Amino acid sequence: MADLHVRNVPEEAYKRLRRQAGRHNRSISSEIIALLSAIEDTEPESMSFSTFLEVADSIRQASPLPPGAQSSVELLREEREQ
Repeated sequence: MADLHVRNVPEEAYKRLRRQAGRHNRSISSEIIALLSAIEDTEPESMSFSTFLEVADSIRQASPLPPGAQSSVELLREEREQ
């Protein structure tokens, strides 16, 4: 089994991960493994739309936007206007 070390994790992301791990009664390492397993072996060509939505939802729940953050739609509109 491989080891994975992640540096410079933003404090807010770490806090959200810790809270989510607590809700699932898991350690932070176990929670990260669960999140990585959710995206394992998912190639766009072979993924059904419903599976894609499930994976996207799990990623969204793992890293929600902080209060007041702009949505991706807003950011794209700003970029296009420049």
